[in-house]
Amino acid sequence: MSSVTFEASTTLKSQARWMWDHDVIVAAHGTALINAAFIRPGTIVMELFPPNYYVAGFFQPLIFESGGFALNWHQGDTPVKDMRDNWENHAHLRAVDFAPGAEDVVAAILKKVQDADACPVLKLDHSQFSSHHELYKAVHESAFPACIAGSWIHHPSSRMVLSEEHLRCLDQERQGNCHDPDAWKHTNDTAKHSRHKSMLKEAVLNSPGILNASDPWVWTSDLEQYKALPMDNRGEYISRVRKLFGGEPVTIFFVGDSLTRQWSHAMKCELEHVVGIPPDRVGRAIRMLSMHTGWSDDLLKKRYQDPFRNATKRDYVVFNFGHHVGKKLGKDWPSEYARRLNEAFRVDFGRIPDHHVFFRTTTVRHFLANQGDWNTENSKAGGIHLNPEAQWSWYGGNSPELPMQNLLAFDAFLAPGRHFRILDTSPMMLSRADASFDGSHFCLPGPMDFWSRMLYYQMEQ
Repeated sequence: MSSVTFEASTTLKSQARWMWDHDVIVAAHGTALINAAFIRPGTIVMELFPPNYYVAGFFQPLIFESGGFALNWHQGDTPVKDMRDNWENHAHLRAVDFAPGAEDVVAAILKKVQDADACPVLKLDHSQFSSHHELYKAVHESAFPACIAGSWIHHPSSRMVLSEEHLRCLDQERQGNCHDPDAWKHTNDTAKHSRHKSMLKEAVLNSPGILNASDPWVWTSDLEQYKALPMDNRGEYISRVRKLFGGEPVTIFFVGDSLTRQWSHAMKCELEHVVGIPPDRVGRAIRMLSMHTGWSDDLLKKRYQDPFRNATKRDYVVFNFGHHVGKKLGKDWPSEYARRLNEAFRVDFGRIPDHHVFFRTTTVRHFLANQGDWNTENSKAGGIHLNPEAQWSWYGGNSPELPMQNLLAFDAFLAPGRHFRILDTSPMMLSRADASFDGSHFCLPGPMDFWSRMLYYQMEQ
């Protein structure tokens, strides 16, 4: 065990040597942690934060890239909330002297390592789960859902490089443009103007990669239920997606609210501008059916003239009801929500087989829990870094409904004798507050693209 203070006179070589020589490094948040570039693979780095100051994941990418294991230490159970509540004094708080007890720090390291040791996908004991139902429940009820389902890899070489045409296509979606700070100037759209006002008030925060449309984080999982079609080899990726939509026509029916609309539009843009499928064929391949609060055969027929009447066994349905169906329904909302989910079994999907029908799990709304919501002036949402340690209790605004909503969906769709499938994007998105457009929707481009890759992988199976 040793301690060191890097002075201005300390040579770079000696700093690098010290970092390389230690297995566990405990350091206060600050520029000295730039030296994490010199750690050995497997080194544990515990970053300490002063009271009421917490920047989740600030040095995580550097530590991950160096092969290390990044841990954070902070006071209290709600560091993000504490930081937001004291944001006006953050410059002062960052410079406060603090000295956590050595025993507390050691205990925190041991606890974090023990928690994380059960977290990586490769160490998850699949044999303990007798069904998909048990697996999904274990993920959503765990302390760190995003971690146990997979991991985000900082992969600059795989960062998104989108053509101008692709970006213009994405910008046609009214909620999603986070990369152009002047987007509000060219439209009367209330969503873009609302985001602009939120940005001025720092009510919505985003990471640099999201703000410049080049997110360098890549989702990966060894769990079959969470795998995504890899994009390391762009040519191979395009070829595999073309096979899914080539040959005889295939239609994906997206059913849900504005978040589902966002995703369907993002997929259209990718199929046209990345995969190279002609626009007219993309238009036939992707159909959006707007249904906000549940299934209704009468409403389907009234709005869309029985949309599944001519569907084939090659087609798919992906649906979600969540953001508009929760605590708004009253105190007994779980029972009513479960009833509406079960209405799916009464829908006539025509020739579409049950195993081509997916329920996409509801994503967390990234408003800080009990700190305002979309309809309040004082709400806070988003973050400046990805955070794999995020927990359900951090978010949901004035109506936190997760993980309860998704647990109810698992009970409905994974019961014995039922054959609908789950597309569980929710744990992945829990860690991506930094990609929030307005607290409820997500930036395009962004991690929503991985929803498509997860679906493509399941379609291949």
